[in-house]
Amino acid sequence: MKMTTKTSYHLRQMEFHRRELEKLMSWGEDDYADGAILYFEKSFTERQGARKYKYTALKSQGVWYPSGPKRKGEPLSWEDLVDFMSTGVDQVYWVIDMAPIKPGTKDPDEDYEREYE
Repeated sequence: MKMTTKTSYHLRQMEFHRRELEKLMSWGEDDYADGAILYFEKSFTERQGARKYKYTALKSQGVWYPSGPKRKGEPLSWEDLVDFMSTGVDQVYWVIDMAPIKPGTKDPDEDYEREYE
């Protein structure tokens, strides 16, 4: 049975949307504390070797403030941030929790440097 161009197009679209839905669902719930920072790189085209733009998103008072190209600094809900990250973002590279260090607490980087010198 030969597929028509229209059928082939719709199958490709279905596959694209299935992958996007999997990405959206993989983010899960927003259980990050205020002060968390997410870092990710995003492209705006599916072209091979497309330019990737660097972004960070800071959580403050329960909402996210993304920075980077094509962002105006407006706050986003978790759902809107996930929507922004769901296309053109392969991975969030790290999560930083900006919880304050209590006085007298050791700097975790000191132990790391000592252990691996």
